[in-house]
Amino acid sequence: MVIAVFIVLFVVGFAGGPLLEPLLLTRAFGIGSFATILGAMFMLETTGLLVSPAVAGAIFDATDSYDWALVMFAVSAGLSLLLFALASTMARPVDAARRGSPLVQPPLDSASPETRAGLPSRT
Repeated sequence: MVIAVFIVLFVVGFAGGPLLEPLLLTRAFGIGSFATILGAMFMLETTGLLVSPAVAGAIFDATDSYDWALVMFAVSAGLSLLLFALASTMARPVDAARRGSPLVQPPLDSASPETRAGLPSRT
């Protein structure tokens, strides 16, 4: 029974992360900088995946215990949770566009032909 619970939680956690990350990034930051943000995020994740086993091994070699390595992983997970909570409080790009933010360009279909061509408007 414990193995079945582990398998379900492992599959949901292992498959859910890569599927939800791009969706949450798009929702939080819009598609304008999606590739840049996703690339930076993947670089940080890959660096952590490469470095953390070596660091955990060095901690085990120094202390004959994985306790401090687990503390390190728990702290990094807590920091990730804190950053995610902070990012979720930011205004979504769609909301900023509705408020008329000057940083958000209007959709192409509502722009004049001059604006779409990059020409100054006649008004």
